Amino acid sequence: MFWHEIIATAIHSPSPHNVQPWLVKILSETEAELYIDPKRTLPKEDITGSFIILTMGIFLEALSILAKPKGFSLDTNFFTRRTGTRARSLKPGSPRTVGEFPLQK
Repeated sequence: MFWHEIIATAIHSPSPHNVQPWLVKILSETEAELYIDPKRTLPKEDITGSFIILTMGIFLEALSILAKPKGFSLDTNFFTRRTGTRARSLKPGSPRTVGEFPLQK
């Protein structure tokens, strides 16, 4: 599957303190969701969560760069606490949805 190929490379993207807190749930051949793994964050060092958000952006950019030579572009839809969406039913300490990213040809 195409996702496995680009994710296998993108997971090596840099992140603050090298925590790589991303989890990816593949929904279909063209859609996936990105989650923050709360077990791989640094709440004492990253009080505002800005490093984690930056890290997720770096990961998404890596996916985008890797998808382009294969003829795909990444369309990212971000979720926030205000919109709720998929994050509202999660229990404390479980992965939090950052967004979904469908591939387009």
